[in-house]
Amino acid sequence: LNKIIKMNDKNKFKGQGFKKYAAKKNIEELSKMTKIMSENNINSISDFNNLYTETLLKLNQSNETIDAINKEIEAISSDINLILTWKKTKDISDEYLKLEGDEKDKFKVENQDALNSHILCQKKLKTKYSKTKIPKLSTLKYELSQLENTLKEEMIENYSLKQDNTT
Repeated sequence: LNKIIKMNDKNKFKGQGFKKYAAKKNIEELSKMTKIMSENNINSISDFNNLYTETLLKLNQSNETIDAINKEIEAISSDINLILTWKKTKDISDEYLKLEGDEKDKFKVENQDALNSHILCQKKLKTKYSKTKIPKLSTLKYELSQLENTLKEEMIENYSLKQDNTT
């Protein structure tokens, strides 16, 4: 109803062209409303309010689902980055552990960033997966792909609900 153009004091002096435009636009909007009412079996304000409330609930649930999926994607992406960094710096760490004395000190100074990254990633992974085995990178990538597909589907549904809510 808020899309209906009212011929009030503000619009009444705009001329014949505007009046024809307003009448045509109002007929289009009323036609859309009639179609929606027919499709959704809306025969009263109560029916409309029920449909509106139901749509809002679905939209809120969809938004919560999208937020939850995004958090899962973020967590898995973080784990993938930790594992990749750990793997990339593993050779440097292994080489460092083999060295002794001055060679070890010199190597540590030259590779401080890589060694720190390796230790930090290792600690984070051990903390997160203290009670389970660290998953394979391929498993995490597959889970990430599945979540991204689910997110796309949910976002399409969410968009549809938003469109339903605005018509």
